[in-house]
Amino acid sequence: MDKSLSLIMPVHNAQQWLARDVERLLDVLPEMTDRFEVVIIDDGSTDHTEEAAQELSCRFPQVKLHRHPRCTGIAAAVDTGSRHAEGDVVLIHDARKPVVESDLLGMWQMHQENAVRPIAPTPQVPTKPGLGLDQDLLERLMQWGSDVKKERPTHSPDRMPRPNFLRKVSNFALGE
Repeated sequence: MDKSLSLIMPVHNAQQWLARDVERLLDVLPEMTDRFEVVIIDDGSTDHTEEAAQELSCRFPQVKLHRHPRCTGIAAAVDTGSRHAEGDVVLIHDARKPVVESDLLGMWQMHQENAVRPIAPTPQVPTKPGLGLDQDLLERLMQWGSDVKKERPTHSPDRMPRPNFLRKVSNFALGE
């Protein structure tokens, strides 16, 4: 199952490192899939980020550029990138952090493993009383609930139960 990948890369004033990071991405993305794109969203940069990104999009057909005329924030940039992404799978690269190839490969691997995992059938709800729960467990839950109710101070029903409540919770968890 070879799905296509869109990597959204929101940037702002990234002229100094944009080419280096995109080239590193272009080295690792072909290991993940044959069909990929890098969608750069220039979020109103005031340096020469737009020119650097434009040059990358001319050199590499997998790189696409979209620009906000003014800075609108990372959420808006991700939203713009999502609208223009064409891949089956979309990843977002926080361009404020360096590209870590092993992280990208790990995320892609997790996606691939989850995509081929069969979907478990929906469990049938039992029709007998107790919804199929162990009767002993139901009795312990009911007893625990009545003990908690008894331990609440009578003068303030909204106050937390007395410290004895914590001991009962741990006993319940241990099955005692």
